Amino acid sequence: SIQILGHLIQQTGVNLEYKVMRKGNGLNWGTLAENGTYIDGIQGDIERGRVDSACAFYQMTPNRFNHFDFTIPVTETESDVVRLIARGAYKLVVTSTSSWFVDNLKFSADPFFVDLRAALVVATADEAVTLVQRGDHILQMVEDSSVVEKMGAICFVVLFSQGLPRKGAHFILPKGSPWTDFLNQQITRTNSFNEFTYRRYFEDRNRYIPKTCENSWISQATGTGSDLKALSDLS
Repeated sequence: SIQILGHLIQQTGVNLEYKVMRKGNGLNWGTLAENGTYIDGIQGDIERGRVDSACAFYQMTPNRFNHFDFTIPVTETESDVVRLIARGAYKLVVTSTSSWFVDNLKFSADPFFVDLRAALVVATADEAVTLVQRGDHILQMVEDSSVVEKMGAICFVVLFSQGLPRKGAHFILPKGSPWTDFLNQQITRTNSFNEFTYRRYFEDRNRYIPKTCENSWISQATGTGSDLKALSDLS
């Protein structure tokens, strides 16, 4: 996303100042409060106008639309797997409470999302690895998540997206931002570059992730075979 956003800006000669944000060992995407606002992190800074945008792609939700301006889609991501989870067959685990599907879980009136709220498991990336290896959890990720590489390197873990519904991925800006129309024009002009860059870094990378099979991982994957068959029956 940083290469795409940088390319969009460079085409016009506008000066761009980068701000690097870190929290501990990772990146603070933002904490979603009960009232729907973002109280810290990247999304908190955007909502309060401390920055103009972020080098990250966001999927649109009704709640987010109330707090941010969205550019036209830069690309589309296959990320709507939650509707393929058989009720009771798998538990849903997430590593971020600021993701689009957690946003929908908290604020959507859709009965499907309402039913999932109580069963949602929030975990760190390492905890999510263990839960998925047990064979009874599905980790919801978007393709540009750094967790994809962690999961893709583990034996007995399947990454799947083919045939899933696709959802637009946007840059977000503060409400009323004067930069929204400007970015929309640049996204339209550089569409081919954007698609090529996204596929290069986020879609094509999965086939090059090396697999490492250790005894500890194999022992944790007990029962995976039968659960993978159940998973394939959902498609």
